[in-house]
Amino acid sequence: MPRVAEHALVWSPESNIYTLSARGSANHDSIQEEDALWLAWLAARSSFSFQGKHGHMTLRKEARPRGEGYWYAYRNQGRKTAKLYVGRDIDLTIARLEATAQTLNVITAEKHAVADAQVMGETAQQPP
Repeated sequence: MPRVAEHALVWSPESNIYTLSARGSANHDSIQEEDALWLAWLAARSSFSFQGKHGHMTLRKEARPRGEGYWYAYRNQGRKTAKLYVGRDIDLTIARLEATAQTLNVITAEKHAVADAQVMGETAQQPP
């Protein structure tokens, strides 16, 4: 069963802002890119979901033996999972998150197309 992120960064087209929220909470804080609240929020998290203008993904901070943790973006499509390196806390700008979401759109579409082609090839090879 997939895990649900406890926290989210969501684009609100009605308000033209990004908001931070916790699952089950009615409170939503607007966020400005690279402000102190954003960096403090990231430092206190190990994962969150992102629902932006150009796509969605889950981000997880993975610990490393030396230094700080590094953020990776994940997107599941069927049984396939795409994973991309995003960076350190300081690297997680809104622009970078949106670009990563777009890249994951392309990757998952390509994986889906390859899987469809394989299924079609297997179907075409089966005797009538």
